[in-house]
Amino acid sequence: MITKFDVTVIVNNFVSRSGFTGEHGLSLLLEFEEHNSRRQILWDTGQTADVLLGNLKSLQKDLNNLETVILSHGHYDHTGGLLRLMDYSPKPFKIVASPLTWGERFAGAAELRSIGSGLTAELLRQRGSQVVEASKPYFITDQIVLSGPVEQTEPCEENHSFSRSLGNSVVVDKFEDDMSLAINIDSKGMFIITGCCHAGIINTTRHLQKVTGLEKIYGILGGLHLINANPERILRTRDFLRSLSCDFLAPLHCSGLYETCYLRQELGDSVKFVGVGETVNII
Repeated sequence: MITKFDVTVIVNNFVSRSGFTGEHGLSLLLEFEEHNSRRQILWDTGQTADVLLGNLKSLQKDLNNLETVILSHGHYDHTGGLLRLMDYSPKPFKIVASPLTWGERFAGAAELRSIGSGLTAELLRQRGSQVVEASKPYFITDQIVLSGPVEQTEPCEENHSFSRSLGNSVVVDKFEDDMSLAINIDSKGMFIITGCCHAGIINTTRHLQKVTGLEKIYGILGGLHLINANPERILRTRDFLRSLSCDFLAPLHCSGLYETCYLRQELGDSVKFVGVGETVNII
């Protein structure tokens, strides 16, 4: 049973304290205690190793208990620090990602901009890591589960502004590699950790409710990809989040500053601004 669970923001688009560096990217250090053992999971690795490792050092965070690095999806701003992290870590760690994480990814319509990771499972294995490719929900512990591919049924969360290579073609990216994490906080309900949430927070929440059997959402922390979203999606997301009655909602990274301010205005004090260097105590 998990008796303590903390999330520290290592990489994010903005900082909350001096002495840290922000960048367009995301990395969260999850630290928890289970059966009198201290364990660590790193959720994404930011855009650059300089920022990731620099902020870890500023926080004086050792990685002696790092067991697993999870890649939420295959974009550069969530995977960029991984290779140097493998050299920096005092011991090897397992890497968990979707089998669709790898490959060329693009943003833009008229002019494609490469935003892929440049990584492959083979490269990571050659460097000595165990790579688990999760094509379905994957349990880290009895209380922590990775979503696997998210069923996408919410019309307002469709997004055709990204693409990926498929064979010799470039096709619309359906983000079948986009994954989120659910932590069962017993009587409080489920706490959701997201990366960019390209699959949409409505789709993701519904999917994780099915996977875990838990209806109550205690909190959500991570990217919501609401930046520059159309009004229909913003309003639909606001109404959905309001219906959850979360105790805690911290939009990070790609959620958008104005969009986060709007959610704070509409949903109240449960919406938090959390930057690099801050730790959220979940349990």
